[in-house]
Amino acid sequence: MTLSAASIDAFIARAGSVTSVIIAELSAVRGSSPRETGAFMLVSDTAQDGTIGGGALEYMVIDRARQVLRDGGHEDDLDIPLGPEIGQCCGGRVDVALRRLSAATVDRLQARIAAELAARPHVFLFGSGHVGHALARALSALPLQVHVVDTRPDELIDLPANILTHAVAMPEAV
Repeated sequence: MTLSAASIDAFIARAGSVTSVIIAELSAVRGSSPRETGAFMLVSDTAQDGTIGGGALEYMVIDRARQVLRDGGHEDDLDIPLGPEIGQCCGGRVDVALRRLSAATVDRLQARIAAELAARPHVFLFGSGHVGHALARALSALPLQVHVVDTRPDELIDLPANILTHAVAMPEAV
């Protein structure tokens, strides 16, 4: 997962509306690919967020998604070899589904993100001094649900946004 529920909402707001955004999702992966089936990115006429693997693959997909938006289309399907033909060295092949966002699609993405977050292992750091902050920052980039627990609320500020903080009188209760 590369996008959060909040970042999806913010991207849509910047784009102006739900229907001004294309979701580009890997619908099938055969052989070697930089990302797995289901990986997605959002594309508007001026921006993109998330990743389906980078490089020439993403450039092609972004260009095609923007063409769909300009033409007023709603969907397209791409079959892209990830080899020397496009300057990508993975060697596999991906199918990419381009779909104009709808409220139902956003709801599906939000539910998927929530389920992925709930399935992550939880790591609890007790104490939010300089060591706790450093550990929290390092762990925040991993697919974990990180909690920082401290008796001092002032020590729980300036942590990455995806860190859950707990200011409690008795840390052992957590």
